[in-house]
Amino acid sequence: METKHTKGEWFQNGNNGIHTKEGNCIALTYGENRKENAKLIAASPDLLEALKIVRKQVGITWDSVDGKDFEAGAMLFIIDSAIKKATL
Repeated sequence: METKHTKGEWFQNGNNGIHTKEGNCIALTYGENRKENAKLIAASPDLLEALKIVRKQVGITWDSVDGKDFEAGAMLFIIDSAIKKATL
């Protein structure tokens, strides 16, 4: 699946800005937690890439989860849901 978001590293700039290393503004956050929200948004491309790597390395498929391994199933669900949320 091809990534369609702005490529490259994102950085928090000031209290509420998210920018590329070239200085292009990706987003601005507002409200009481704007600085914290900006940090989370700036980290999201790295977090998505980490999840994709973990998903490949885990080596568990939905077919191999036999219904008794709740923790493995829960882990797959969380990882797959987060990747889907970020890429759809």
